[in-house]
Amino acid sequence: MTTLPFSDPNGRIFYACQAVLTTKRNVAGESDSTDGVFLNGVQSIGINGDMPSQSLLDIGRAQRQFHYYGQQNFEITIERRIDKDSDFFYFVDPSDYTAGAAGYKTSHALYKDNLHDKGFADDGGKSLRNYDITILYAPDKFSYIGAENDATPSSSDPDKNKIISVTYKSCLLSNIEYTIGVDGVTESVTLFTKQFRFNKDLSTLSAYGIDSNLPQAGEVLKRQHLDILKQPIDRKSRLPQEVISMFEVGNAESVYDGDDGTIRPLKIYGLNSISLSLSIDYSQIPDVGFWRGSEKDKEYEQNLFSYMNLPLQVTCSFTGVARRALEYGDFIWTDSADDVFVRNTDVIFGASGVMDPTTGLSYGGGPYRDGLDPSNPNPPKYGSPKPPSDVYNRTDRPIRLVFATFDPAANANKFHIIDLGNNNYVSSISTSGGDTGGGNVETTITYQNDHSDMVLVKDTQVRDLINEKPF
Repeated sequence: MTTLPFSDPNGRIFYACQAVLTTKRNVAGESDSTDGVFLNGVQSIGINGDMPSQSLLDIGRAQRQFHYYGQQNFEITIERRIDKDSDFFYFVDPSDYTAGAAGYKTSHALYKDNLHDKGFADDGGKSLRNYDITILYAPDKFSYIGAENDATPSSSDPDKNKIISVTYKSCLLSNIEYTIGVDGVTESVTLFTKQFRFNKDLSTLSAYGIDSNLPQAGEVLKRQHLDILKQPIDRKSRLPQEVISMFEVGNAESVYDGDDGTIRPLKIYGLNSISLSLSIDYSQIPDVGFWRGSEKDKEYEQNLFSYMNLPLQVTCSFTGVARRALEYGDFIWTDSADDVFVRNTDVIFGASGVMDPTTGLSYGGGPYRDGLDPSNPNPPKYGSPKPPSDVYNRTDRPIRLVFATFDPAANANKFHIIDLGNNNYVSSISTSGGDTGGGNVETTITYQNDHSDMVLVKDTQVRDLINEKPF
């Protein structure tokens, strides 16, 4: 008979008496379950266990007596709010986040120190990024995990240091999603594994190095921290031209001090929400004679023959209240300087435009704009023949979202950066609402990139990454 570690017979588990610890590694090896980092801002965590099984027909009887199980799968979903002092769940080390082509390589999701792409170790011993997710359960009679009982001195309470813990081992990341709405920023993370461990030998908080300083308070990232309202010359974020064309409604009465000391008016955007996601699909090479990860002391081998299916699926959607029809003439190829006819042709959104290096604005698939391309000082006029073939049908929309906060201790700004690179393209434009129920008309513009580009980093600077060649 199992004896519960807590003395209170009618205790329960709720949000105030559970915590999440994470351990990350880029090697296919075992590590200590106690070296996890406390995950701040967790709003919910759920576990969905799937045990696939099959019954065998038995000749001579209608009832199926024999039954066997396949490889089990446990899916872990974590939702959290990000405060200004916390990192993203998956993030690039700031030392690898440098400007230019070198920074593009070391910041890329497939880089050896980031997510990597295969479970088998490379020449440097690195393999797929995997995580241990440990969930701690403490008695519900304390105000928070690690706190003293409000009514009983800690020295006399036998349950103060007791916990139940479960560790889901060698989890692979399958999805990261960010929702930026008017009420804040939400991070949703999905991982999966084939095994977990009840930590019978780790039944105290002290075994995990957790003390009474565990609860942390911070300023969470909100919509006002997103740097999109400044003029393009000062803006840290980069928006594709379709979004600017649809949602920029003018200048606000408020002004700001530009990086060069010039006072400029703030922009107004009618955006209600922004959603970004990175989805990772894996395949596994069957290994005759083995269920990798099923042997004692070799559980970590479960991902040994796993690999990513490339490219990673990166999408981004912008949704806002429509104030006018989308002006397609701002960014599609047209042979007319007046009316824009969106014809059934393969060059819509496809003929590359030019990015202004001084503003970071891309003019997308429309005709060249005078003076914007440094390699072509005399581009064709609006409505003139198509652009040259070497820039035709390029995916060239930049997307970079930057959250700016201030660190009083360091007396400096710091930035949470989500950079999808400069090779995004429009995948859908949809309009809904405006019915007799009184709802607003909303437009959603969705982008995708096939370069596996999503850089998540917290740093004191925002860098321009340059994709000079395929990763």
